[in-house]
Amino acid sequence: MNDDTAKARLIEEGLYDEETCDAMTAAEAKKLWQLHQMCGQAFDAACDEFVSIHGHDKSRLLDEQKADIVEEVESLAEQYDEAEVAGRYQLVTPLMLSLKRYHELGVEIMNVLELIVARGVKRGQWP
Repeated sequence: MNDDTAKARLIEEGLYDEETCDAMTAAEAKKLWQLHQMCGQAFDAACDEFVSIHGHDKSRLLDEQKADIVEEVESLAEQYDEAEVAGRYQLVTPLMLSLKRYHELGVEIMNVLELIVARGVKRGQWP
């Protein structure tokens, strides 16, 4: 992926605005693109685990059911973030591991963004 491709994809996906991407180095843009891709994969893995836990056949789910699962996993991810900060999670399940990975990737994204802000770039359209 070349320097402009990562920035273009970040804008195209609606993750960041053009002004923010212009302030990023090529390495930061590439890193953020990769982190967002991995974050999406971790979320998908958490959704798959949720489906598995509840005994559903993923291929037979209706769109409405898929949307409900996404909402449930988003809620679990928010709860995980809060519990992680409080140090309450000690149970290790495949779903928890997926949520943990999703959380860790979010932290990595925020670390990169903090470097950009430290250079005096105003926060634009960020996730």
